[in-house]
Amino acid sequence: MLKIFFAFVIALLTSSISYGQTNELYVHFANELCSSSIKLNTDGSFNYGSGCERSSYISFGTWIKKGDTIKFKQVDLTDFKILKIISLKKENENSLNVKVFNQFGENITEKIKLGQFVKGKGIYDMTLDSSKTIRTDLRRDSGIIIFKNFEKLLNKNSDIKVNNHNHFEIILNIPYDWIYQINSNWINIGDFELIKTKDSLTSITSDSFDEKGNAIKTVYHKY
Repeated sequence: MLKIFFAFVIALLTSSISYGQTNELYVHFANELCSSSIKLNTDGSFNYGSGCERSSYISFGTWIKKGDTIKFKQVDLTDFKILKIISLKKENENSLNVKVFNQFGENITEKIKLGQFVKGKGIYDMTLDSSKTIRTDLRRDSGIIIFKNFEKLLNKNSDIKVNNHNHFEIILNIPYDWIYQINSNWINIGDFELIKTKDSLTSITSDSFDEKGNAIKTVYHKY
């Protein structure tokens, strides 16, 4: 698991410098198998990730700094739309074509597994075309476009019904770091505060115990 996590940290570090902005990554190791991370993005958003040997959890939201305190506010998924349809068309043909973009407008269709769900029949995989920018299938009666990577994050309110349309362009409105975290679970961390120093983020009060039963604070070290 540590090898997997360090590979994950390297990926986060690589993405910590993007579009001319430098972000800050902080990591906490609970033990040899479990860890968590917080990335402060310069646009005022944050990404949170945690996991143990065979599980991973993600969250994100916004942050502000007041003095030496960082105040984190988790996004409310009941109001936040993970999927945004930016274009749909209806043409007289039997095919279904879907393009997927990230928050920056980059086409990421090749990296996203899509399916078309039909009640009583199951999920039909959508195949990648030769340009690697569109996923296609037959347009099926009562079809629903399924993002197979993110079924654990999405709910019924995120269903995209095909109806009579056959050309869709969709934005996957989640942090870039989490786009390729296949089937991670959403974790409700709520709103919280940490104390920021030059090289760390530390919980304000003790929130765990060491092996001797002593109360300790959680410290995320800067990478």
